[in-house]
Amino acid sequence: MASTPHLSVVIVAGAPCSGKGTQCKMLARDDSYFHLSTGDLVRDLAFNPSAAPNPELAQQAKGFMDRGELVPDEIITQFVMDFLNSGQAVHAERSAVSTCLLDGFPRTTAQAEALLTALESNPGIECSKMVLLEAPDDELMNRAPGRRMDADGNIYNLITQCSSTTMPMPDESTLSQRPQDSQPAAFVRRLEVWHGYAAEVFPFLEAQNVAIQRVDASADPAAVHMAVKAALGDGTPSVEEDDGWGDEEEASNDEWEVVGDVPREPNSGPARMTIAPCDDLNAKGPQRVMVQIQVPSDAVSGGAGDGGAVG
Repeated sequence: MASTPHLSVVIVAGAPCSGKGTQCKMLARDDSYFHLSTGDLVRDLAFNPSAAPNPELAQQAKGFMDRGELVPDEIITQFVMDFLNSGQAVHAERSAVSTCLLDGFPRTTAQAEALLTALESNPGIECSKMVLLEAPDDELMNRAPGRRMDADGNIYNLITQCSSTTMPMPDESTLSQRPQDSQPAAFVRRLEVWHGYAAEVFPFLEAQNVAIQRVDASADPAAVHMAVKAALGDGTPSVEEDDGWGDEEEASNDEWEVVGDVPREPNSGPARMTIAPCDDLNAKGPQRVMVQIQVPSDAVSGGAGDGGAVG
């Protein structure tokens, strides 16, 4: 019998300004998830080699960075595997599988192959899914000038008013902007690199049975967060709009309060369903949502009119 993995690794990917870092930080407030930014990990180990599981390897990485060179794939992969094997991403008090959100890795087919090969030798860790945040390039270009970061690494966007923290938006003068976000030509180049990465790595991962769950990152930030959680498989519904009645038989009269008379036959008239959050999606714990169904007046018996609601 195969052993049950104690750690599930999910690759979180998205173009610059797609919000993947913000979503990872928000999810990491839940004890089920651990956010591993490989960029942060490599920098932390390279500049503090004594804290690394393999100080000699960390010293090598520092040498590459000091010379302005890219850290080789095999060193980054070893850093990631050392971290995953250390147990730091596993919540020992939980009986359920913990999930590590792998942000910023793999960036090449060689890195992806090295990661999956390394995981094959560790039955306690599996990687079978990628969550991909997608948005049109023009939307990403519009977001880039508003991206800011505070001294603690929290991310804010002055345009979308989205942040990776539950704290109120700080004064803009206390935030920093990276040059690659403020210079359009530099950002265009980053998008070109991203599309090259996507064309190379995604087909390879799918061929290795890593399922890619796509999320519309151009939607409202709260809706994106719900969709990401649904893609991760925690049962949270994503925001959706339905022009038919769907499986209304699944809900009993004890679960729903009905305002007006609904059509007696399934799909006998168009309807619009919206699921919206009632609580702060940045907060921990269970959260409430509002479900509203709008029914055209000609589809409702008794003349309840457009806007009959189920809540």
